[in-house]
Amino acid sequence: MASRQRVQKLKRIRADMAGEIDAASRQGDGAMMAAAVMARDALNGMLAVAGDDEAVRCAKRHANIDEMNATGCSDGPGAGQDYGRELILDLHQCDAGSFTRQSIGDYFDELCELIGMQAEDRHFWDDKGLPPEHCQTDPKTRGVSAVQFILTSTIVVHTLTKLKAVYVNIFSCKEFDEDAARRFTIQWFRAGQHHSTSVARR
Repeated sequence: MASRQRVQKLKRIRADMAGEIDAASRQGDGAMMAAAVMARDALNGMLAVAGDDEAVRCAKRHANIDEMNATGCSDGPGAGQDYGRELILDLHQCDAGSFTRQSIGDYFDELCELIGMQAEDRHFWDDKGLPPEHCQTDPKTRGVSAVQFILTSTIVVHTLTKLKAVYVNIFSCKEFDEDAARRFTIQWFRAGQHHSTSVARR
């Protein structure tokens, strides 16, 4: 069993990694976010060995190879095989009343249940708590953005309040019902106009 001081130090570093994940999300730095997530998971593994209950739960969730296989993810795609699918939705003439943390959080919860995804960490980025002079005014940046990590990748939402637009990416190496996800997303944000495409990731 590790010393209490070492466990507390590891927890502080893990908290720093959470901050790095948030910062990378705000900056749109996918490489940095991936590195920070891997570092956080490694710290959870060390804390699990030390007997930290929360880390034990995280380690079991991320390190159980049989569970990953059960989701439909393989160790990696072979030649000519798809790794996963990404559903991309551009929604316009939406109900801006749904552009809140609460509504987007509920959307993530219900979508994950609908398409059978295991939700993990969730991060928001908006002007909440900022003084007026630091809030976004550009129509292309004013709104709530959020990342819902799932066991098999991510669901990302960007809302633009002034434009009444929503941009959604649903990416997973586990197969999911894209038509159901598409219909649910359009209905949730009450889109008057919408366009979607599905991309094979290799």
